[in-house]
Amino acid sequence: MTRLIRALPAVTLVAVLVVTASSEFMLATTVLALPWWVAWGVPAAIDSYVVAAVHTGRDVAAAMTVMALSLFAAAGSHALAGPDGHLPPEISGPAGAGILAALVIVAWRVHVLIPVATPKEEPRTSPAPTATTPVPSTPPSAASAPPQRQEAAPASAPAPAPAGTSGRSGGGRRVEPSEDLVAAFRDVAKDLRHQKLTVNYKNVAPRLRDRGHPAGRAKVDALIAEHAQPQLQAV
Repeated sequence: MTRLIRALPAVTLVAVLVVTASSEFMLATTVLALPWWVAWGVPAAIDSYVVAAVHTGRDVAAAMTVMALSLFAAAGSHALAGPDGHLPPEISGPAGAGILAALVIVAWRVHVLIPVATPKEEPRTSPAPTATTPVPSTPPSAASAPPQRQEAAPASAPAPAPAGTSGRSGGGRRVEPSEDLVAAFRDVAKDLRHQKLTVNYKNVAPRLRDRGHPAGRAKVDALIAEHAQPQLQAV
């Protein structure tokens, strides 16, 4: 039951997109007078914009407005269509130009919401080599001497690690995030600030992943601690 409840948002979104796609298809065939093998591009573009907006949490109101206007336009075109199923030229001309201009803006917004970026591998730091203490060779005179009992020196306890050394390599050097990751994080923090959302792991990690910079919990927390506050003050 829990899995079913968690799947309800996705199921509802898919169901609504399937139902509205038929009206958007009719809009393309009636107003734009497109053949069926081209008209499917109109519902595909509008539905892609809605999915991208819901996935990123941005442009949601704009995407829903575009879908609602397309449904109203489809209903109006059906009411005004002539016997041949097409609108008069004085109506189809301006309406078709507006629809095509809206599709161009939709394509631009989808590319802005979901950028196509190739994640870059971060440099790896190898741990410093462990120094080995050379064992002195036994002189010949010591080999003939009788063995003497020696007390073993107490082993010194390892020094405690200083506080705040998480995220360091075995050699004690800090693994700094790449410049691309820091820049992407600052953009995400700026967007969260504009949306009045909290800059935390839950909000930052999915947006970094969408921009092609997946990062673990420790790395995101380190970015928030080192770069979030200066960035938010600068906004």
